[in-house]
Amino acid sequence: MLKAEAQRKTWQDIQRVTKPRGMLSVTRVEVERQDGVVTEYVNKEEIEKAVMEELTSRFGRAGSAPICQGVLYDLLGTYADTDAAVQILEGTFTPPTDADGPTLIILEEITRIWQLMGDGEVNIVITQEDYQYYWRKVKESTSSSLSGLHFGHYKAIGWDDELSNILARKLSLISAAGSAPQRWARGLSVMLEKIAGVALLTKLRAILLLEADFNQHNKLIFQHRMLALARENGPIPEEIFSEKGKTAEDAILQQVLMYDIARITKRPLLVAQVDASQCYDRVAHAMAALTLRAYVLCLMISTLGATWPRTHGLKHFGKGSIVWISPCCWSTKASLSHESTTALSCQKWSNSVSRARS
Repeated sequence: MLKAEAQRKTWQDIQRVTKPRGMLSVTRVEVERQDGVVTEYVNKEEIEKAVMEELTSRFGRAGSAPICQGVLYDLLGTYADTDAAVQILEGTFTPPTDADGPTLIILEEITRIWQLMGDGEVNIVITQEDYQYYWRKVKESTSSSLSGLHFGHYKAIGWDDELSNILARKLSLISAAGSAPQRWARGLSVMLEKIAGVALLTKLRAILLLEADFNQHNKLIFQHRMLALARENGPIPEEIFSEKGKTAEDAILQQVLMYDIARITKRPLLVAQVDASQCYDRVAHAMAALTLRAYVLCLMISTLGATWPRTHGLKHFGKGSIVWISPCCWSTKASLSHESTTALSCQKWSNSVSRARS
């Protein structure tokens, strides 16, 4: 491990000299008002106030989605833990007459995914081997954890069998019961430059730093196990190239071949490059919860930060690093509630699904 860290440091020094600077924390922000006037703030208090206003607006945009208002909202609630949600998965849901067309198309796709997944189920048990495999290879310097329990703590524990077994069992218990530590309910949204030197507030990138063990839990359950099960059952098409073992060249070759086939067969072809502005900041909780349940995660995920405290604020760490202390429900990844009511909702959902499939 020491040898690997020494080699990593050597390459970091080389890259620091040979490559241009990457994303840096901001030391100033620019705010464009409605009249077009751009105001620059360099004072700590003014910067924090401007960032708070921007993030409050940015993370609240999902509320304008049709599923978050009207009759659909009354039927599904905030976290889609109602009988109507089960009906959507089963394909027996009768939508309101005034329901939004594109929203209904998404709900139909959720039904299709649920049917494709069949009787499969994502394994939520985390073993000692899973824990050690992950933590022994991660970078200790990775930023995380408002609580202070950073990657270094868990990486050190990963070399002790007894402690690794204890923490692995703890994560498994959290997944099974749906009751997470309260510290998982808070994260750090750090503002970084997208483009070097551009400090316009709307152009800054806000990244959310989760608790280190929460991050491991999400990667193992969602990134690896859920997607692996989805690939086995067909919801993820083979032409997706953003995965391990595939390169950008593979995607370009596929694109060129597609162009050639369309030209030779004289068939119409439309290629669209769609980049929805700040789409990751505006995911409706109900839609995300339904999607996750379609991927048979219903036994472990009941809400997206369902009853978490909505406390938030700002902190200032070092030189120009602006940090928004935010509820993790703003993360697009699914979360677990720390309240015991979540476990009851999860059990209720499980019973409904079992009855539906029987």
